[in-house]
Amino acid sequence: MGDQYRMLISLGRRHLGEAAIRATLAPAREEAIANIRRGQHQGVFAGHVAAPVLAQALEALMPALAEENAASTWADPMGEAAAAA
Repeated sequence: MGDQYRMLISLGRRHLGEAAIRATLAPAREEAIANIRRGQHQGVFAGHVAAPVLAQALEALMPALAEENAASTWADPMGEAAAAA
């Protein structure tokens, strides 16, 4: 699943442009921001970094996790669980 997602995002960036991909991912990004803010208000997540910044970092991290999982470079079996999350 992650490998397919990574490929779709890569093709989308190439053919549609970065702005179109950002617009397409906006609903997921907003949901991530809301979840992070909730966690910050509840004290689960630190509040010294703004929720939108953390959401953007997670958005950038997900394709890298999917790529590493697809390449099977992780020796730790928990890597698959991290990439699937």
